[in-house]
Amino acid sequence: SDTSTAVYDSLVVTGDVSWSGGSSTLANDTRNTVNSLSGNWNKVTHVMTRSSLQITTPQGDTGNTVDWLPDVISNTHEGWWDASDQTTIVTSTGNTVTTWNDLTTNNYDLSAAGTPQTGLTQQNGLNLIDIDNESDHFEVDNFTIPADGNVMFFIACDPSGVNNIHDSVLSYDAPSQDFQIQSNNGTEFRGQIWSNTGIGDNGSETAASTTSGIYCAAFDFTSGVYNLFINGTKIGTDNSYTTKLHPTGTLKVFKNRGNDQYPTGAVAEVLAVSVVTDDIRQLTEGYLAHKWGLTHELPGDHPYKNDTPQTPVLGPVEEYFSMQSDSNSNDATWDDITYDHAMVL
Repeated sequence: SDTSTAVYDSLVVTGDVSWSGGSSTLANDTRNTVNSLSGNWNKVTHVMTRSSLQITTPQGDTGNTVDWLPDVISNTHEGWWDASDQTTIVTSTGNTVTTWNDLTTNNYDLSAAGTPQTGLTQQNGLNLIDIDNESDHFEVDNFTIPADGNVMFFIACDPSGVNNIHDSVLSYDAPSQDFQIQSNNGTEFRGQIWSNTGIGDNGSETAASTTSGIYCAAFDFTSGVYNLFINGTKIGTDNSYTTKLHPTGTLKVFKNRGNDQYPTGAVAEVLAVSVVTDDIRQLTEGYLAHKWGLTHELPGDHPYKNDTPQTPVLGPVEEYFSMQSDSNSNDATWDDITYDHAMVL
């Protein structure tokens, strides 16, 4: 009868919906008519509108596809240093770099030694840091390896000057279980992971010819292997990884573990991530290759040889809107309120 009281099981939260990333717009409205009964009031009609909420985020609008960037996996970053972001580079006299700040919240800011230079040369229109003198390098102490032992290090660089087999573009120096990406050739940079401190096999095979571009040292303790990838190509076969890298150590750029061998050249970007999968590796290689103009270095079968990596910006957020549809103010359920946003939980 018209004197019955309606019972509602769901919780209705009303108010304006906000999103820290930006504004919101509506899309894909669908409408349903709801008849409600309450107290002794006459039956009235309300319209319940169920919509998809499109949200504008710093990465783009939800539901759209955008270029994949490392900040999509920001919760897996151990460290990220980008020479094209000159706001992260601190200088002293002229263009001499003193600090290269970490883009992650871990604050692994790299301290410079010697006189690395910024703002003088570019690659694909982006700023590089020049390492012109032997002993110019960067390092940060107390770098932490993920507890599960899984980690990938990437460095996009050009080690054009080599005079020792141990000249290293990146190294992790610890009391034991550490490594370096070294030349393993006395006159040109070939590329080899060298780890003779107890993680398993002492070292990877060495690339057969001079290399530059994107180096990835992938340590997969879950699978028990580590590998070196240069420009998306695996060098040699799997290497045994039976003991995790030491929990903390010093991360060095353009310097070996022994603190006595340094290549010269230029460095563009360095990343360390805690997810070791082919998908994340190839996404990161594709991102670096397209950004720094190195796609010609990727093999023909690389998934991002010709196209930049893409990712969706979240998914549409379902939301319910409820609005009074008649002019009857004698409505005990909704009273005189017009609900701008009513999300049903």
